Amino acid sequence: MFNKKNVELVDLKQSPIIKITKRGIKTNKGEYILDKIIFATGFDALTGSILKLNITGKKGINLSKFWSKGPKSFLGLLVPNFPNLFIVSGPGSPSVLTNVPVQIEQHVNWITNCIKYLEKNRKKSIETTNLAAKKWQKEIMNSVKKTLFMKAKSSWYKGDNIPGKPKTFLPYPGGMPKYKNECLKVEKNKYKELKIS
Repeated sequence: MFNKKNVELVDLKQSPIIKITKRGIKTNKGEYILDKIIFATGFDALTGSILKLNITGKKGINLSKFWSKGPKSFLGLLVPNFPNLFIVSGPGSPSVLTNVPVQIEQHVNWITNCIKYLEKNRKKSIETTNLAAKKWQKEIMNSVKKTLFMKAKSSWYKGDNIPGKPKTFLPYPGGMPKYKNECLKVEKNKYKELKIS
């Protein structure tokens, strides 16, 4: 795409936007004539939408406060201190690093099987432990070290595009097959590493 004659890649950090004109966008290097402008700047990936829900967990803890130093989750599906809170395509899951519809389907199937297990065993609550979430975060960081993702000076994968957002790698970079196997292990072990009541 970038090699087409009608495409020009502009680094807005070196050539910031001055204003939107009737004909397009003007930067400090000149005006770009455009038919359409699609704004996709500043999105708060993987955590922004969840945090806007203002979710409160056990003992009145707010998810924004709990994640103030970065998101903590187990498999990107469960959060410590937030019983029965299931997340689909959130921080700690493969989400944007894989085929998203396939990953969403896998999440929904895993959550469905988990809820069926709870109902079958007459249980009302499930949550992950802090220890399981820490281990999963360690797995994410070990996996990302094998990639070039952390070499980027600025990346929304690390939350760099949101001022004040904790800088940590957000999605799971180990691949969908490995991730799916991790989820299946938890299911086959009857969720033993989780708190069920």
